[in-house]
Amino acid sequence: MALNTLFALLAVASSGGATIAVEDVAPHNKELSSAKYEGRLTLSPGGTLAGDYIAAQLKASGVKPGGDDGTYFHHFPVTFGFKAGEDNSLQLTTADGRTVEAKIDRDFRPLVNSASGATVRGQLVFMGYGLNDEAYDDYRGADLTGKVAVVLRGSPVGYRSVSNAEKAAIARAAGASGLLVVGKARPTDPELPQYTRGQGIGQLEGFVAAAVTSAWLKEATGFDAEAARTASHPEPRELNASVSLRTQLVPNTGMGRNVIGYLPGNDPVLKNELIIVGAHYDHIGRGEVGSTSGSTEIHYGADDNASGTAGVLGIAKYFATKGGNRRTIVFQLYQGEELGLLGSQAWAKAFPDKLQRTSAMINLDMIGRLRDGRLEIYGTSTSPAWREILQRVPMPGIKPQYAPQTRADSDHYSFAARNVPVLFFFTGIHPQYHNEGDVFELINTQGLAQVASIVASVVQEIDARPSKLPFDPQSIVGNQAGDRQGSPRDSARRVRIGFIPDMTGQTEGVVLMGASPGSPAERAGFKAGDVILEFAGKKLSSLEDLQQAMMAVKPGDKVKVRFRRDGKEQEVEIQTEQRG
Repeated sequence: MALNTLFALLAVASSGGATIAVEDVAPHNKELSSAKYEGRLTLSPGGTLAGDYIAAQLKASGVKPGGDDGTYFHHFPVTFGFKAGEDNSLQLTTADGRTVEAKIDRDFRPLVNSASGATVRGQLVFMGYGLNDEAYDDYRGADLTGKVAVVLRGSPVGYRSVSNAEKAAIARAAGASGLLVVGKARPTDPELPQYTRGQGIGQLEGFVAAAVTSAWLKEATGFDAEAARTASHPEPRELNASVSLRTQLVPNTGMGRNVIGYLPGNDPVLKNELIIVGAHYDHIGRGEVGSTSGSTEIHYGADDNASGTAGVLGIAKYFATKGGNRRTIVFQLYQGEELGLLGSQAWAKAFPDKLQRTSAMINLDMIGRLRDGRLEIYGTSTSPAWREILQRVPMPGIKPQYAPQTRADSDHYSFAARNVPVLFFFTGIHPQYHNEGDVFELINTQGLAQVASIVASVVQEIDARPSKLPFDPQSIVGNQAGDRQGSPRDSARRVRIGFIPDMTGQTEGVVLMGASPGSPAERAGFKAGDVILEFAGKKLSSLEDLQQAMMAVKPGDKVKVRFRRDGKEQEVEIQTEQRG
């Protein structure tokens, strides 16, 4: 008998379902997905600001601090990407002998993979957009030996997207010993690119490259790069200035912050057991990691995962107001999930004694886009008690989709892998996943409140039980059977392809809702309704199969993709890309 059918047959009305109001979740969702938080990237100022907001909300609800040294924060080390080291300098000397120095991260920024500890000196030569092909040639056979090329970021109107890496390779081939990219690639971009490989250059031995602001270059040389950008084809020219550029990049290290609070239980014995309600509050900033669009605009993360964070805050307020919980309820909001479940892994590793006392962990990740009542609930195999608990929870208008596997791509995995019963609540993927379109205006606030109410009801049912939930050692911990020791973030995330899957009940292959703009999938012509049947020689029957197949390929690999469109099977070759 199918699991969904079994749950349906057993369903009965609960005597006391929780109710969480829209006004107790929607304002938090709106706030955390506003531009103020700049996409909540771990280690970023916006991420820190988001943690402060969450801690203040827990305190206002009467939830006690459960972090380090009596605070709401649990700290853990994070290394992500790069930052400027101490040995960076940019000095420009004009023809009249005037010297102008640039300030790091205000006027200039080294590009990732620029030669570290190397200095380049030479005359500045403006080379338009820095392109060199039959359709658009800025170099026209120019010899830049011993010189430093200055090129506009981005591409001419109507031209293909061109990376800084491609421009650096072209400049190097023309003899240049260094490169300065200037201005914004797009009007909505920040003035200086991020410290990411996607915004950097390739491995060019001894080649030094940096980005400069248009304002600084104009002040230093009188050259107006933004005015040049308005020309149909900006003309190359000497800038009558020389430059000395030295770059150094170091790993970006810092301390991530989980936000943790708790409501102590009132039972003399059961208060020692924990029920954890969690969600990650970090997102991907301006697309520094895992963007499906490649855009450097703010990725607001309204659904992923301001929605889950708002749900936890609403649940915390509900139980703080209601009182009477027998077990201790712990509310955990994690950073570093987008970087590999870092926050939840750090907490789980640090507190094995608390894990042994944990009855269950409930994870809320992307619960803001409820459509047609479809709610996915993963992890039902982790405890034999889940069947009875879930059939007691009222879910009017909801079509629960129960799945025995836990999935290995969100924070509940950190607990299930350590023998803690888990449930993961999820309202499904959508075309705005991990791009700048994931905004509050698309959140189903009524659905968000409804999912939060269901989760609160599950917590009540756990708390009402006489004993700790048992963990089933035969449960499927991971994406599928045999994944128990699998990676918490599958390595498929190394590559960017751009498929946007439709999660609404496919039976064969992977149905697409579309392809991300500018992605390999879009360039290969994939569109909504296509069914991916085979990827790199692996036949697909589910999204998990596609993820497994992607783990076997590397950025730059050319793979064959077999798919069905309008009833006809076709095959194309697609080249994977490195995620930015």
